[in-house]
Amino acid sequence: MLIVSDDPLLSLDLEMSLNAQGYSTQFTGYSGVSSAIQAGHGRFSGVILDIHKPEAVCEHLASGLKVAQLPIIVLSTFDRDTVPWLPCGTAWYMKPLNVDDLDTGAFRPAKKDEASEA
Repeated sequence: MLIVSDDPLLSLDLEMSLNAQGYSTQFTGYSGVSSAIQAGHGRFSGVILDIHKPEAVCEHLASGLKVAQLPIIVLSTFDRDTVPWLPCGTAWYMKPLNVDDLDTGAFRPAKKDEASEA
């Protein structure tokens, strides 16, 4: 699971929750999304995108996420309409939230032998 966030506490909370559900995780900031997706091609079950500033999610970033064809969960204090170019089917969760309440059913947990160290 690729976690895109500049918030280290949220990232750690997500990592612990997802690992408990059988997912392996990797973190990146917004600037590293494209290279992380290319390097991990086929390895990620999905993307969790923490949007703390709508302008941080530019059309180029959203385009890269569409090309990767991965399920996306967005965490944000903003309405979905603030980032209109995210792919259809993107799940949107409003902050504050309990990360254990995220529905990761669209994601396929990585098998333990496929998991790599984050």
